[in-house]
Amino acid sequence: MRHFAPLATDWAARGDVHAGLIFTSDKSLPRSRGSIGLYVERLRELLDGHPADDARFGQTLWLS
Repeated sequence: MRHFAPLATDWAARGDVHAGLIFTSDKSLPRSRGSIGLYVERLRELLDGHPADDARFGQTLWLS
C-alpha cells in the first residue's frame, strides 16, 4: 500500500483515473498458503457487489 496509495493520490490530483486499487491488511487477512481460498471468496463478494466493469474506477478499496 505504501507505494500505490501515493501514486493514486498523484493521479487524482492530475485528474487521471485508475482502474481501482484493492488493498488488504495482514491483520484482517493474514497471508499464507492456506488463506488463498479466503482471498478468492472475499474478492468474489466484492466483485459481485459491484458488477459493472467500471464500478471501481478511481476507487481505493480495502478487502477485509
